[in-house]
This record gives sequence, structure tokens and C-alpha cells, in this order.
Amino acid sequence: MPTETSDLSHWGKSGSGTSWFMGIGINDYGHFPRLRNAVKDMADVKSVLCEKYDISQDHILTLVNEEANEDNIIMNFEKLARETKPEDKVIIFYSGHGHLNKLNPKNNLGYWIPIDGQPGRSSTFIPNSTIKNYIGAITARHILLISDSCFSGSLFSKGASRSTRAMDELESIPSRWALCSGRHDEEVYDGAPGSNSPFTKSLLDVLSSNQRD
Repeated sequence: MPTETSDLSHWGKSGSGTSWFMGIGINDYGHFPRLRNAVKDMADVKSVLCEKYDISQDHILTLVNEEANEDNIIMNFEKLARETKPEDKVIIFYSGHGHLNKLNPKNNLGYWIPIDGQPGRSSTFIPNSTIKNYIGAITARHILLISDSCFSGSLFSKGASRSTRAMDELESIPSRWALCSGRHDEEVYDGAPGSNSPFTKSLLDVLSSNQRD
């Protein structure tokens, strides 16, 4: 999956099929440092998608704090895999802790940390490989995965930016896109209390200013 796109505003506002949003936001970790803005980041992204894009409440799946345990996250992925249709579009947004297990110089494993994750026990985290497998099982025409967490770049293989022309062409064929807040080995800033993370603020600016129909 590419790690960046030159113009998020071209990720369609219209077209056939149903648009889905799956959002995960975790502030109140019991065993990891509390985050200040993850829940707000997810809620703000959901809000702008409902206001400016064609996502209805009937096709929104959200998990916040204690709801965002490993079991519920997997169940929501499975719901998307079961219920999406080939003409649909899906946006998945995760804001929470990430983890990079540096096993050796050539093999580092990345994870999302659910609310019930246990320090020092990567078996209680959600591996990137699991996330990729579920995305592969979703039959939607377009999927955009957005991960605002430390080490989120470990989810994706690197790719070049796409031009406006390429983005237009991708509207008519199946595509899988990804945005992440940092490189595979990079920690990221959560933002000032009550604000948004710098990554999500930039994302919201693009989504809010999009004038494409």
C-alpha cells in the first residue's frame, strides 16, 4: 500500500455504492501512557465525513476507549468483510498507541495496541499482518486506511505520490490506499490537550476544504 497521496480531496465524494467509516480512538489506556486527543481525532474525522461526504450513520462503526478491545476491533473488521459490496468505499481510521517489535535488523513487526493490550506481551496486540489480511478480505472498490499512531509506517510498503490524473483513473478501478502519521521507526506527537494531533489536523484541513463533487 502507498504511504502517501498527493491530494486526498480526490478520494471520491460521490459515485455508486455505499460509503463506510470504521473509526477507532483510544485515550484511556490502563497499561500504557494516556493519550490526550485520540478520541477527539477520530470523532472530528467522523464528523467531517458525515457533513461533507456521503457517509450515513447506518454505515458507521466506531469504537472508543474501553470499547476498542482486540475482540471488538476484529469483529468490526469482520463486519466490513461480510457486509461491504464490490461497489462500496471504506475509510478506516485508527488513533491510538502503536508498537514496533524490533526482533532483528531485518525483521521488525508492527502492531496496533488495543485498550486491553498488555505491556511486554505482543500476543495481546493486533499485528499489522492481521490488519492487512482483513483489508484483503473486504470486497469494497476503494479502501482508505488511515493510521495515526507511533510506528504506523510499518503497516505499509513505500510508494510514490500519485498525480491528479492517476487519482481520477483510480475512481473507476479497485484501489487500496493508506495514510500514516509517521515512518516505520518513528514516534509521533499527540498534540496539545483538547486539540488534534498534527497529522489529524492536516487531514481535517484537506477534508474540510475539498470542493470536489
